[in-house]
Amino acid sequence: MSNRQTYTRLTDRPYDSSHETIPKAAAPSSSRRGRQSHTSKLLLVYAIVFIDFVGVSIFTNVMPILVDPSLPSCLYGMGNLDQGTAYSILMFFYTFGMLFSPPLFGKLSDIYGRRPLLLVSIIGLTVAYALQAVALNFWVFASVRFLIGLLGGGRPVASAYICDLTKNGDEQIRALAWMNMAPALSFAIGPPLGGLLVGLCGPMFPPAFVAILALLVSVMSWKHLAEASPSQPESLTIPNPEDSSLPSGRRSSDKFMYFLVFTLALLSNCMYMTDFLNFPLVLKDEFGFSPFLAGATGIGDGLLVFVGNWMYMVLATDLKIRVSVIALSACASYVVSAFAPLCFNSIAGLLVVKYIVALAGPLIFGTLPQLVATISPPGRGGEFTGYFNFVLSVGNLIATPWAGPVYEHWGHGANFYIATIFSVLCVIAFIPLIPMLRHYECPTLRKMISQRIMSTHSPVAMW
Repeated sequence: MSNRQTYTRLTDRPYDSSHETIPKAAAPSSSRRGRQSHTSKLLLVYAIVFIDFVGVSIFTNVMPILVDPSLPSCLYGMGNLDQGTAYSILMFFYTFGMLFSPPLFGKLSDIYGRRPLLLVSIIGLTVAYALQAVALNFWVFASVRFLIGLLGGGRPVASAYICDLTKNGDEQIRALAWMNMAPALSFAIGPPLGGLLVGLCGPMFPPAFVAILALLVSVMSWKHLAEASPSQPESLTIPNPEDSSLPSGRRSSDKFMYFLVFTLALLSNCMYMTDFLNFPLVLKDEFGFSPFLAGATGIGDGLLVFVGNWMYMVLATDLKIRVSVIALSACASYVVSAFAPLCFNSIAGLLVVKYIVALAGPLIFGTLPQLVATISPPGRGGEFTGYFNFVLSVGNLIATPWAGPVYEHWGHGANFYIATIFSVLCVIAFIPLIPMLRHYECPTLRKMISQRIMSTHSPVAMW
């Protein structure tokens, strides 16, 4: 057997194929029990990710009433801060915590294992949401928001756990796809549930409710979530980078192409966050929506996340449309944000705009990680995906400080125009990138790339 360079689906690290051994099939008598244990582990990991996201979504439309000085529900200690500035500060503290957590939790999970870090995340979230339920001071509340963001590092660890647990690329794709439904489900039920709980029990009951759910998941995870042993790798032969049969674009690192892809990650997340932060404020101030009514509009957003994920699979796998073209179309669709201020006298018109950008979201954040994995040099997929996650966090950090002040001082529609500008900048960045990615997205490499994106062992990958 020739010593060709190969990569495992689970580790994305080279090894000598001359020493390769073929894993033996599991005994039929133990397969059913193994599947049940496998499924229970996955369900617990999905529950941890869901708790993390529902804790964020349940407060989406509650936050504005906590920072409105004209309402009795307003947090004390705000001083002279106006509503928009206070709102941005609370969002900034959360995103600032999220900036550090993925690489921190990822590195620690490599050292101590996935299970301990998942337990730290879910138990820490239990304590953090319990503290948030009793934090009536603005700055204490903001500090707890930072802690919640910091504990959000369990998301990429969950991805790594699933990659350790699953046995082949197709199984990993399905398992990770189900995990990625957690944000859709949480944003479908979180906002209306938060509004309902505020109406029934007061503005501080939503975090208390999340703390109770997190406590239940913590107990179940402590008792039943075992460490995932990496499955036996299924080898995939990768062409030698020096092979002359490969396009020249795949034999050398194109720094400009990397720059464009990571710039797109930054611009697209700034675009998304600018719209995301503005809609709850507009629904409250322009239409007088209560947290429950504003949250009810989020049901449509959650359903469209499901639809967007399904569309992406159909477009990319059945219709064979290039991933970069799908990403370009989704980013370009955000120009409809410019029409949102024209709909301040029509809730139907505003919701049409809101749902168009909601549909574009999963297309953008499903395609960009695929592009990053596509252009990553062999053996560095996890590293490049880590860079991608960091850039996304920076995009969150950039957008959150200005969204509130711009809303208060430049007008309620200003953020929508800023999101439109980001959309145009994304399209401009795609113009030179589309032809550069042509060789990377050729059909003969499509299967290899789809397997590689799910094969990284890095805990910061796939988020």
